[in-house]
Amino acid sequence: MKKTILALAIFNSLAHAECVQHSVTSVASQHQISEPIDLVKTYRPGICVVEYQIKVNGNVQTVAYKQQGRELEEELCEQAVISGRQQLLAKLGGKVTGESVTVCGDQETPTLKINYRPVKIGDLVLENELPRVPDYPNVFEWNKTQCRLFRERYTLRGKFRVTQGAICKTDQQEWTVVDKW
Repeated sequence: MKKTILALAIFNSLAHAECVQHSVTSVASQHQISEPIDLVKTYRPGICVVEYQIKVNGNVQTVAYKQQGRELEEELCEQAVISGRQQLLAKLGGKVTGESVTVCGDQETPTLKINYRPVKIGDLVLENELPRVPDYPNVFEWNKTQCRLFRERYTLRGKFRVTQGAICKTDQQEWTVVDKW
């Protein structure tokens, strides 16, 4: 009996595989939003404070947000405007979607891209991490794999950028960026 328990304990330790859970939650807003009105920027090295008004569904809202970082003044202030808008929309609510995947294996643990920089071809992401292209079919098949288009918005060197691309499902239920334009 003792030999059986010892054998099971050894087998169990040999068969151990590391499992990592990745999850993403996003809020989709259906609000009508204007551009910032009466934008005031206060900049000190490493800190930008913005205050502005914005119309949401015809109602004027006041936004104040402080962004810290090492970026140049214009880029840091642009990030503050975007983050302030996102914070306001989070307070107003919307449709919340979530996605989670658990990956187990003896292989090197894949790293998923967290949305703090633009994605690159080859990055692993969760499906809800990248917004869909409006008015385009949700999922299509390419090389016997489920794929879909995404649209990405970000600020680079103080300029607002919009790119699109395609992501396809991997065997581990994650998605990989296969093209971007």
